[in-house]
Amino acid sequence: MAPARQAQRRDLGRTLPELWRQGHLPPAQKKALGRRRMRRVMIRRPCAETLEATGVWISGAVSPLQGHPPVLRQADISHDDHVVERLLL
Repeated sequence: MAPARQAQRRDLGRTLPELWRQGHLPPAQKKALGRRRMRRVMIRRPCAETLEATGVWISGAVSPLQGHPPVLRQADISHDDHVVERLLL
C-alpha cells in the first residue's frame, strides 16, 4: 500500500470516533463504514422475547447486543405468568 494511503487510514482511525460521536457523518455514510468494518453478524433468539446479536469486527473485537422485540401475539410469549405479573403491578 502506498505511504499516502497508509497515512490517510491512520488519520481516519484517529478522527473517525469523534466524527461519529459529534454527528458529522450522515446515516448512509455510517452504514457504509460499518459494513466495511464488520466481519460477520450472528443473530439468535434464545427465547421468544429476546434477540441476541453479536457483531464481529475485522479487528477481532466482538460487540454483543441484546434486544426485546415487541410482542405481537400470545405465541411470542414463553412466560405468560411473568407478563401477567408485570401488568398487574
